[in-house]
Amino acid sequence: MEQRINKLLRHYNNLEKRILIVNSSNKYADLVTASTNHQYPVQRWFHLKEAFSIDLLETLIADWRIQPRFIHRILDPFCGTGTSLLSVQKLARTIGRADLQAIGLERNPFLHFVADTKVHWHRFDLQQFETQAVYILNGAPKPIPQRLPALSTLQREDVYKRQTLKEILSFKGAIDALEQKEKALLLLGYASVLEDLSGTRKDGRALRIVQGKQPPSTCTALSSAWSTIAEDTRLAPNYFSSIQTRVLLGDGRTLTSNYTTGNELNDFDLIIYSPPYLNNIDYTEVYKIELWMCGFVDTTSAFRSLRYQTFRSHPSVRFPDPITLTQDERLKDVETTLRVLIKALPDDKDRQWRSDLFKGYFDDIYQGLKHQKNALRAGGWIFCVIGNSLHGPSDEPESRVPVASDLIIASIAEAIGLEVKAIQVARFLKRRSPDTHYLRESIIVLKKPS
Repeated sequence: MEQRINKLLRHYNNLEKRILIVNSSNKYADLVTASTNHQYPVQRWFHLKEAFSIDLLETLIADWRIQPRFIHRILDPFCGTGTSLLSVQKLARTIGRADLQAIGLERNPFLHFVADTKVHWHRFDLQQFETQAVYILNGAPKPIPQRLPALSTLQREDVYKRQTLKEILSFKGAIDALEQKEKALLLLGYASVLEDLSGTRKDGRALRIVQGKQPPSTCTALSSAWSTIAEDTRLAPNYFSSIQTRVLLGDGRTLTSNYTTGNELNDFDLIIYSPPYLNNIDYTEVYKIELWMCGFVDTTSAFRSLRYQTFRSHPSVRFPDPITLTQDERLKDVETTLRVLIKALPDDKDRQWRSDLFKGYFDDIYQGLKHQKNALRAGGWIFCVIGNSLHGPSDEPESRVPVASDLIIASIAEAIGLEVKAIQVARFLKRRSPDTHYLRESIIVLKKPS
């Protein structure tokens, strides 16, 4: 086992010799996390800990000496809750440009809703919203829920007390009865407190039961969330410009959308994104309470269907999708890397699904990079934030295999004709492994040849 891992590490070392690796951890450690986002209005409306900093975009543009006058259209194909799109609005205000355009894609319908509501902060009537919030809290009739959502998690008393669950759903019914566009803000505030009102917390790849957790009252939680939204809406013009911004419900791997977009998804000057990491996290599972309680999923078949549409970064389902990168002659060296990686895996009951996981994941990365290259203008830039991972039995540290996703993604990008400018190491991850040097979070900097 040790011999196979050492062979993998030597292979990684050879890959590193072909790529400029820059240790930027002193400057970028906080920028690849969401730790500072709470300092900005609108970003406080829903916490997504997997996001990067709203300040990352401007820092990268400055450090790579990209002239803002050459930037007009920016894309995030995995936009989550819209941090990157708000960062474009922030950039537009910083440089005084009203002609910037930002477009994001997101497959998860709940996260898409959050992003779409946040980036359109300027379209809501604040007075109308505050009037509706007071009405919902103090005067609106609260319909009695006719049935509870079919998600089995919601039937557990340690997730929601039955009376609390009925109360929360009755507020949802009162929000649904409204017709004005400001109901989106009310629903977002409602979504933001669902975790606080439960006996759970989001922890890595799952929801964890928190023993002894004392949730606030529903009215108290909603009042606080809606007050924050009102305050942030007033503050937002001091930070962001209301430039043209769109959030499409679509697949970032192929840049396809449920909307008719015409030629909208091409001719970008800059693409910035962070795909799901190869860390076994199924975000359909992590955000299942919000998906069900907000009405974005209402049947188990729809929930399962959504899971099958996710990035192949987790083993929650057996994905039927084929592996296509093996059909591209340019990727022979990448195939070799994957073979060395898979051979390093422990020969146990989990070997097959881990092998399938690695192949599917990097195939999705390959598909995404191909479409990003086509969508980018000549001379355009791509910034990809990615975290490397560690796979194998947690009780056998010496058998755990480091997956240097940044090196493999850079190799794929180079093979399909993108210029790899550098891998900027933003921070090192502290875990036990054969070589912690490769356990890191990085920014892969790519450029399309002119």
